[in-house]
Amino acid sequence: MYRRRSLRRGQDLLDELEELRIGLLMGSFPASNLERISKLLAQRVDAIEDPILIELINEIEIRVAVELAKLGR
Repeated sequence: MYRRRSLRRGQDLLDELEELRIGLLMGSFPASNLERISKLLAQRVDAIEDPILIELINEIEIRVAVELAKLGR
């Protein structure tokens, strides 16, 4: 059950990041997309043991926070 839920969260995050990528390529993206990414990252379980994955997630969290701050959110 835990593994299935983790896989689903991971897929949801990848889907949101893909939407963000497309939006950036087209020149605009909704702030709501960044907010959804932020919420998905906040739900992550601290049981992640892969240091590379942890570093990647931390970098995404920081970048999303910066972009939300730029938008005044």
